[in-house]
Amino acid sequence: MLRIDSAASAAERQRLRRVELTARGLESFSFYNPSLTEIVKLPNWKHSDRMIWPPAKIPLSVLVVTSMIA
Repeated sequence: MLRIDSAASAAERQRLRRVELTARGLESFSFYNPSLTEIVKLPNWKHSDRMIWPPAKIPLSVLVVTSMIA
């Protein structure tokens, strides 16, 4: 889906709807109907101060250094 949408020209008005919008029967996300994938958090059962979801973001500097080593 992302590849198809990103290949379309900026002037193209027809885009694929996001799966979550289609599944929930929404036209768009709003304050009262936010994207669940953006707001849901799942704590680690053994370490409730940590989250399992969303996954931790790896800092860009770590990604750059890792790619240089490999």
